[in-house]
Amino acid sequence: MKVVSKATYIRQLAENFKIQQISQEEYSRQIAYAFSQPYIEHDTGDDVDDEIAAMQGLVNDGVIWEADFIKQRELISALSSAQLKEAKAELKAKEKEEYNAAKAAEKEERDAARDAKKEERDAAKNAKKELDAAKKERDNELRRLMAKPRDPDSPAAQWEKEAAARVKVEKRAEAMDQLRVWDEQKQEKRQAKLDSMLQRGMLMEPIGSLPGNLNVILSYDDTGLRITDAHKKSDIAVVVPYSKITFVRYYSTTEIKKEIEYQQKNKSVVGRGIGGGILFGPVGAIVGGMSGLGTKTKVKKTKTKITDYYFIVNYRPQPDQNPQVIAFEMDKSMSMKKFEEELMNKATAAGGIQTVTTL
Repeated sequence: MKVVSKATYIRQLAENFKIQQISQEEYSRQIAYAFSQPYIEHDTGDDVDDEIAAMQGLVNDGVIWEADFIKQRELISALSSAQLKEAKAELKAKEKEEYNAAKAAEKEERDAARDAKKEERDAAKNAKKELDAAKKERDNELRRLMAKPRDPDSPAAQWEKEAAARVKVEKRAEAMDQLRVWDEQKQEKRQAKLDSMLQRGMLMEPIGSLPGNLNVILSYDDTGLRITDAHKKSDIAVVVPYSKITFVRYYSTTEIKKEIEYQQKNKSVVGRGIGGGILFGPVGAIVGGMSGLGTKTKVKKTKTKITDYYFIVNYRPQPDQNPQVIAFEMDKSMSMKKFEEELMNKATAAGGIQTVTTL
């Protein structure tokens, strides 16, 4: 119980009733209880004057009537310090008794639950023992029957044949289920491999017979990187041989900006950006642009949407020509890194990629 004076206790009741935490009936019952007790308990000490002053405050605030205050003042004033201490001791003893009773009830409940669980375990053990005994008896009977010479057409022999046939069917079914699981796993691995070999994106600039701003499918086979119209309106595709590929990279916009800053600091000649002419160097300038060598130019801000990810391919149409760039707008994809790695390995094996320079 919280240690409060009678006045504080009554004020708390009034506040709880005001905010509708207790009903009118409960409020009246607890007020009557408080009035009937000569002493609730004080926060500090046993100062009777402080308690009377607190009760006067209740009258001033309109919580209790003046007549009730007079009765309570007489009741409180009649208590001596010794009586207050005795009442306090009785209250604490009562609280301790209630606490011990609650603990005892809780322990009794735990003991009952433990006994119930023990009975359940014992019953389960006994049932298992009975089942094992019955199984053992059945097995012994079966061994006795098998040890005796018997007619192949006897009921025991027929039962044995049927049991063996059932076991064979069950084992075959288990084997078929396992084969089915393995086949499904192989199919999932095969599909994951196919998904990593096919990527969707948007071709930003025309190449060969394919126009710019075209949704395409990227794949690779024995010949090279294959770019196909995603709408499948025709079988037209552009194939870039592995031996002509000099650089591939799956970039985020942030990585491209860092690459441009790096090239600007090193006075590299970078292409004129998205939609511009041919892009030079191992990486085309996709976000922003810079023209000339050592000349600072202001880049005009536009409202053009910049995608978050790009796939850049540099290739040489002929050995004596400068590298050209094929750029694709891409979605974020976990499998694109695997696609990029496989494409780089194939191009390197074909003699296309010699060295790869990264930041």
